[in-house]
Amino acid sequence: MPPSTGIAPLLRQLLADYAATGLPPAYLASDDQEPA
Repeated sequence: MPPSTGIAPLLRQLLADYAATGLPPAYLASDDQEPA
């Protein structure tokens, strides 16, 4: 296992994508739960 670099690999990828595109990660709303 590689040593920890202080940031999770998936989070690092999301931040890199955001920096490259200026767009936040997509949010897909789920209709599984009814509103409270």
